[in-house]
Amino acid sequence: MKKLITTSLILLVVFSIQSVVAQEEAPKPRYVVWEVCVEPAQMDLLLNALDAMHSFLGEKDYPYRELIQRTNDGYLWASSPIESLGDIDKMREAEQKIWKANAEKMEALGKNFENTYQKVGALVLELQPNLSVMPEQPSTQTSGTKFRVYEKFHLKNGKYKEFEAATKKYVELRKKHGYNQPFYTFYPVLAPDMSVVYFVDELGSNPVDYYTKNEEQWQKFGEEGTQLWEEVKPLISGTEHHLGFIDFDHSYLPDN
Repeated sequence: MKKLITTSLILLVVFSIQSVVAQEEAPKPRYVVWEVCVEPAQMDLLLNALDAMHSFLGEKDYPYRELIQRTNDGYLWASSPIESLGDIDKMREAEQKIWKANAEKMEALGKNFENTYQKVGALVLELQPNLSVMPEQPSTQTSGTKFRVYEKFHLKNGKYKEFEAATKKYVELRKKHGYNQPFYTFYPVLAPDMSVVYFVDELGSNPVDYYTKNEEQWQKFGEEGTQLWEEVKPLISGTEHHLGFIDFDHSYLPDN
């Protein structure tokens, strides 16, 4: 359980991406991400455990942000922005310092996580600004929720470059037809499966709005869109599609 708590301190995806301005010369933003699979009955218990931990971390001035995102089908992600893989060691050192000074309290907080999840895994993702529709202005939202669609495309061996070209065409089509809502592409840097491309889409403000706009945009893409999808199909072995949202109220967002 201590392992889960120490990792959960840097538990998901994509708070700082909203303040990134795509610049070719700038380093690509990276995020350490913890993916937690939960049963429906476990979600509230997990959120309560996270809230208690976040509250204590705030008291101890823990400096690293942790954005919570979750879906309607049993996934919770927590992410922290990093500049390099060395930042993960810095997070671990900060956690250990708090743990050593407050062992009894941390053990008690750790017990809150018992029976709150089915499994947990870790990965590091890198944003690809040139394959994304970046927001013109950073979001200032820090409370409530923001609807998002999360997709994973599993690629066949050796198809990364071709899929990258197809993604670029898709982004160009969105911009061409005025669909400038944020759309983010991520590549895995460290992950159990490296043959995956991750997408986060803010095309709609809720499921109905998203599916309406998604159908509308593909109609506007016309023959270009049809041809693009025909190009993509031979490159992939499968896809995953999840409806979810950023959960600001259960995130840890210190004022640093």
